[in-house]
Parts: sequence; C-alpha cells; structure tokens
Amino acid sequence: MKKKLLIAFVFLCPLFSLAAIKTWTGLVNNSWIVAGNWSPAAVPVIGVDDILFDGGTTPIVTIADVPAFTNVQSFGFFFANNNVTVTLSSASPTYLLFSAGLQIQAGSRVNIGAATTTLFVFGGFTTTAATTTIDGTLDLQGTGFANQKSYYVYNGSTLNAVAKVNGKIILSGSFATITNANNTNLSFENGASLDITRDGGAVPAANFKEGSTITVSGVVLSSTSLNSGGIYDGLIIWNSPLQTTSGGGAVLLPAANSVIDSLRVINTGSGTLRLSTNPAGYSIGQVEVQGGTLELSAPAGSISNGTIATDLKIIGGTVIGNATYTGDNLAHYPMTLNVGGYVTITGGTFDLTNRPLTTNPGGAFQLNATSNVAQTAGTITATSSFGSQNQIIMGGAISQNLELDNITGPVALVINNAQGVSLQNAMTLPSALVLQTGYLQLNNFTTTLTYPLIFPSANTKVVTNAAGFLKITSMPASGSVVFPVAPTAATYNPVTIATLAGAVSNDYSVRVETGNNPGGIYNATRTINRTWYITPATNITSNTVNLSFQYAGTDANASCLPAANMELGHFIPGAPGAWNIDPSGSVLPTGADPYVAGPYAPGTLGSSFVLGNVGAILAFEKAISLNAQKQNNKAHLTWTISNTADIKLAELVRSNDTRNFASLVVLSAGVNSFDDEKLLSGTNYYRIKITNQNGKISYSAIVAVLNKESGFDIVNLMPNVVTSNAILNVTAAQKTKMDVLVTDVTGRQVQKIQFNLIAGSNQFTMDLSALNAGTYQIIGYTAEGVSKTIRFVKQ
Repeated sequence: MKKKLLIAFVFLCPLFSLAAIKTWTGLVNNSWIVAGNWSPAAVPVIGVDDILFDGGTTPIVTIADVPAFTNVQSFGFFFANNNVTVTLSSASPTYLLFSAGLQIQAGSRVNIGAATTTLFVFGGFTTTAATTTIDGTLDLQGTGFANQKSYYVYNGSTLNAVAKVNGKIILSGSFATITNANNTNLSFENGASLDITRDGGAVPAANFKEGSTITVSGVVLSSTSLNSGGIYDGLIIWNSPLQTTSGGGAVLLPAANSVIDSLRVINTGSGTLRLSTNPAGYSIGQVEVQGGTLELSAPAGSISNGTIATDLKIIGGTVIGNATYTGDNLAHYPMTLNVGGYVTITGGTFDLTNRPLTTNPGGAFQLNATSNVAQTAGTITATSSFGSQNQIIMGGAISQNLELDNITGPVALVINNAQGVSLQNAMTLPSALVLQTGYLQLNNFTTTLTYPLIFPSANTKVVTNAAGFLKITSMPASGSVVFPVAPTAATYNPVTIATLAGAVSNDYSVRVETGNNPGGIYNATRTINRTWYITPATNITSNTVNLSFQYAGTDANASCLPAANMELGHFIPGAPGAWNIDPSGSVLPTGADPYVAGPYAPGTLGSSFVLGNVGAILAFEKAISLNAQKQNNKAHLTWTISNTADIKLAELVRSNDTRNFASLVVLSAGVNSFDDEKLLSGTNYYRIKITNQNGKISYSAIVAVLNKESGFDIVNLMPNVVTSNAILNVTAAQKTKMDVLVTDVTGRQVQKIQFNLIAGSNQFTMDLSALNAGTYQIIGYTAEGVSKTIRFVKQ
C-alpha cells in the first residue's frame, strides 16, 4: 500500500522524491503530536517532512491540536488524496507553513482553523519555490483574531510561490482572508470558484480566469469589495439574503478603475450593491440581475461613464441607474452606461435615476444601447425628472431591434442610429421620442406618445413601412404638430396637423405608404405616389383641423406636376366606399423641392388621403352628385360638382327613354338646384352633362322621377358587373314599400330585400358579395305592381 502511494506521489509531485513523507493513520485520539498517528511512526519533523492525508487509509481526519510553530519553521509539502476530508485547528494562533506547497486532489477537502484562527501558509520563508494546486476544496474557517490571515502566498524578491485553483476555496471564518503578494501567483482556473460566506472582507488579489466564479453570500453588516490588484475575468455572483449594508458601504469596485468580466446579482437583502464610477468609470463584460438592488452611480461633482461590454439582463430585483448615496447633497451629475450587447428585461424594475432635482447639469442617467433592446416584462421608470435627460438611447452602428413593454415616469427614447431601429411590439412612451439620427421603423406596431414629439431635422423620421401608426395624444386645442413619417428610410413625407379652437379630438394616428390605396382614382398617373392614413380618437368637428402634406418631386407619378395645383382626395369608407374631394378646391404647393401642399380643412378624418393635380382624383361623372325628388307636380333636382376647374359647359338634361336627352338649363356657378315644373308623362330621366375645355363630354349618373299618381320603376343597377356591392336606383311616384327579389337565370330566388321608397329618386346599396359568379335578375314588387326586370353579372 505504501509503495503504491509513493509511486503516486512521485508522479503527481516530483518534490516528494527529495523529502520524507509522513502519512496520517489516525489511530490514537486524532492527535498531531502522537507518533502512532503517523506512518512511519514519528511526529512530522519541521523542515524535513512532507505531510500526506490519504482517504484510502483514513477518509475523515479531525485534528484540534496542531502545534504552534514560528514563522521561520515549515514542513515540506501538504497533500490531500483520495477523497479525504481533513479538518485542522489549534487552541492558539498557529503558524502552519508548507514551504514546498499544497495539493488537494479533486474530491478531497481541507478545513483550516475551525476552532480558532490559524495562519496557514503555503510557500515562502524558505529557499525553495512552492507550488500549490487545489483541485478539491479548501475551507478557511478562521474565527479568532482580526490580525491573523488564513492563507498566504509569498512572493519575495527571488522566490515565487505559485497557487493554482481548479476546485474551490471557501472563506467562511470571521477573519478568513487570503493575502497574496502578486495576483499572477494565485490563479483560479476555468471551473474554479471562490465562495465568500463570511461577513465583509476583500476578495483576494488573484487572477480569476474566464470560467471561474466568485460567490459572495455572507454579507450582513459589512460589504465585500474587490481588490484593486485582482484580475476578474470570471463570474461574480452576489447572493446575500441577510445583507443590510447599502450605499457607500456597499461599493463592490475598488477606488481605482476596474474591469470585471461578469456580474450576477441574486440577493442583496434589505441593502444594495453599488457600482460607483468614481473616479474613472468601470468596464464590465456582462451584468445579470435576478434579485436584490444594484446601483449604478456617478459621484457628486463628476460626469461619469460606465461600460457593459456585452449584455445587460434584468430578470428580477431593481437596478437604479444614477442612484443617490450617503452624503449625496452636492451638485448631482449625470452618468452614461454604455451597453455593447443586448439589453434584456424580463422582470424587475429598471429605475433610470432616483437622484433629487438640483442645479445643472442634473443627476440624470442615459442608457446607451448599441445592440438590441428587449423588454418583455418588468418596468422601466425614473423617479426623478430632469426634463428629457433620463434617456434610453438606441445608439448602435448597425440596425437595432427595439421592444419596450412597460415604461413609466419621465423617460425619453432617443433614436441615434443611422442604420435604423426596428420596432418589435406596440409601444407607449410616457415622455418624448427624440429623433436624433436615423429612423424608427414601426413595422406592424403602433408607437404612442404624449405631445410633444421632439425631433431636430427632416433627416430623422418614423418609417411606417407596414400597418403601424405614429400616435400622438393630448395635443393642445390650438397647436400644430408635425408627424415625421415616411414609407421608407430613403423618403420623407411628414404630415402637419394643426388643431383649431373647438377641436373635439386631440389624439391623432398617422402613417404613410407608397401607392394610392385603395384603388379607384380616376387618373393615378397625375397623383403623388403616396397614401396618408390619418385617424383621430373621435370624429373631428368640421373645419377644426388643418392638414399639410410634404412630398418630394421624385414622389410624383409619371404625369403628375408636383408644383402644380393639388387637390386632396379622401376615401370615404362604407358600402361600397368611394373617393371624394375633401375639401373641394385646390392648393398651390409651396417650396421648391420638397413641396408642401396645404393647409386643407377636411370635414372628417379617417381612412386614406391622396394628393393629385386638379381633376386626377375623380372622373367628372363621379365628381357629380345628382338627386331628384317629386314635390307635388314637379321634380326638385339638386346637385354638387367637386371638380370645376376644367369645365367649359355644364347642363342639366332630361329624357323619357334614357337614350334621347334634351337640355333643360345651363348650370351657373354657385347654383345647385332646379325645379322641373313641366314633367313629361311617365318617367322623367335626368343627368348632368359636362363638357371640358378640350371638348370631352362626361355625364353624371341617371336619376328619375315618375310622373304618375302611383307606381314605381327600377332605373338601373350600378355597376351592372358586380364584385361585391352595387347601387340600385329606383324612382317612385309616392312613398311606399318595395320588395326586391334577386333570382338566378332559372328563376330560383337567392335574395330578398325590402326598401322604403320616397317620392322621387331613391338609391340603395345592395350587398351581393355572397352570390356565386353568374348571371342574375332583379325584380321589384309593391302594392302598386311589378317593376321591369333588369339583369346583372356577378364576378
């Protein structure tokens, strides 16, 4: 057995070949100073022997009488092997030195100073360099004296004592510390950990490599802080549920500028953990907050910056951007936190600043995100207001995604990305949207904010590339707001909404897209290739809102003259829905290029708006509305004509067979009614005939008056090739009810509708969308008889 162990020692630690090995057997009262507890049977000799604890012989070792040695005496090498647990302590302060070093194999554990403080030294004070390797666990449990250290790695002028940790070191005693002369001599490798379960104390100066972990869990009254001589390339976990210390007493970073790879905050009890930027800021690879309170703060009298190189994750707890601290009664200065990776918030609270208001520049906080920001839960807020200085800045160099779920308080969103920011959800902002550089792309999501919208130039915009709207609420009753919308990143087509006294709605939603939508414009080649959608929270009162539209010359369609008179087309939804001129009349655009058309004072808002040269929106027949009523023995005719600029001659004409029309009267400007007191026998058909400047003739739809004591007739169905809805024109001699039957070509009834007729011309919308494609007939029935039959085709 001993021979096998000796071979193992030579393989693992060549130093053993030069020294005597004392192996613990533990046969007599677990006493260090009993010879029978060692093999060979003799108490280990200082300066000569190496010490071996082998779990294959004695798996659990507890020694309470380790003798007190002077600091010039030492053993050779300390070795814990084969899943052994060793507890060493002494009744008095003890210097226990191992000049050749220490090796704890994986699965083995060494506890030092369980009863009192011991000074457990590996390396130094000898002429031989020492090497320590901890693959298992070393628990430093010293509890007795503040001036005693539990672990020491010596680095003199000519000697190096090197310690490498692949397993775990625990600082659990009241005064358990590690003193290291050079952080390069003590390294925590990938997978290694340092657990600080005691109250207070400093993290030792060591090289914490990538993949290592520091866990702080014992803070109560005194905080643990980092050592300015340390290299922190691993993960720091803060999880102290009994912590009460906070503010200036809970600063993790040393006074000098520090670099940390990763920080995870799980619990700070009733206290806080502070990352102070004093004096030169800090750089952290990644920060994750699961619980507790993490404070990011600039000191009084200093504008400061912090950097998180990769991700900031807030899962729970509270993060305060620029927080107050003890003695914070001087000038309050802002700070900026630059985040190079993702900002992800799935819970908790991110309070940008809680500093009190004071003199300029003010203690605000700016989160400058250079990659994606995603808040799917939790709250972003600010409990102190510094105007629009509490900011979330989208400041990347490549396109960023943005998702903000719940923002309250005086927090402004700043777009400062020339490559654009793409919205990923519907967003409501409690404060300003500041367009500094680039654009915010809405996609299918609406952005809502309270008046005012702040933006410095036309080079910054909101891109309404899909179904998303820009919505501004609480506009003043008499004010003007520019909605800086554009259909693409390369264009700009803002709308100015000026609310006038008496306006009912002060919440407006706007977006713009390319094309003229829906279709049905008379001459789309003479329009601006844009459709603006403007929707109020409630219907506006007529003439209480003015609209102005901006477009570039390149936005005009092929035959459109961008600098010529523009009329505003407004699509009125309904069944079937139609384009209208709203308001009537035209406006000469201002500006060279870009141009501004407006202001227009529409009678209503809702649906879509299109700009076009005069005469582009409606054909003459669609621009004329003609109505006829039978009054006693005459026909009372009224009309409106939307387009008048190109008219040479307008006449009211009449017929008794819908084929041969004769002129009744030439229409004069400003006159919109006529009484026909000489009715023809039977049905009188009327329409308005328009002759334009180049001789082209157009007509309005036909209306009819029945010159009989009773009876009715169906005049026509428009159109007679139907896709969904159609207008049925009927004339009646008196007020009555009419049943309308729709049958297929075999005579089978497919639809029946009842209408109330008035004396004169009647128009009804019929929904024929449910019919299959084919040919159909319409017949009307009243108590006075049956109408003629008309046919139509359903596509």
